[in-house]
Amino acid sequence: MQATARHLRGWLALACLLVMPHLQGCLGAPEIEDQWTRLDIVEVESGAIDPETDDAALRVRGRITYRSILTGSLIMEIRSSETLGAKDVDLRDEADRLATTRQITALLESTGPSGSSSRSVTGFDRLIQEVDFYFPGDTPVPPAGGATFAVFYFGDVEEVREPGGGESVVITARDFEHEHILPGAYVLAEGN
Repeated sequence: MQATARHLRGWLALACLLVMPHLQGCLGAPEIEDQWTRLDIVEVESGAIDPETDDAALRVRGRITYRSILTGSLIMEIRSSETLGAKDVDLRDEADRLATTRQITALLESTGPSGSSSRSVTGFDRLIQEVDFYFPGDTPVPPAGGATFAVFYFGDVEEVREPGGGESVVITARDFEHEHILPGAYVLAEGN
């Protein structure tokens, strides 16, 4: 009786060892959105009141879902492009986020901000933060054939003293793919 029970346990253990590698393929790997730090624009409100100035402003709310420890700055910018339209940057929820990250990188490299705001942050795995950014006035009018975007990304902000004594702010985007960061964007307006 004991030998039979021992043999049965041995066969069950062997069966488990043979089946387990195949079950991993059934479960599948987690999506990139569940592995990389993700930044999303979750709400845009025109005509909001900036709490610091009491003036009408464009409010853009961003959400960051950390997947690792990160220290730096959350940056929200308003950018207009003459060459990239709304159809050139795939911002659908079901879009391939790595391809979208590359499109947003191209947008950052080919345009300059008409408005910029940042917040210094430190986050850790699974922390979710929502931050409101305010821009004076309303959405800038996009150029013909192009679009105006709100772009939300992780980077570094550095104050630099100019030779004449003034100061300027230099914003540098992180290497999104290397650091596993998925930036976000939102089409504010399309040009005719």
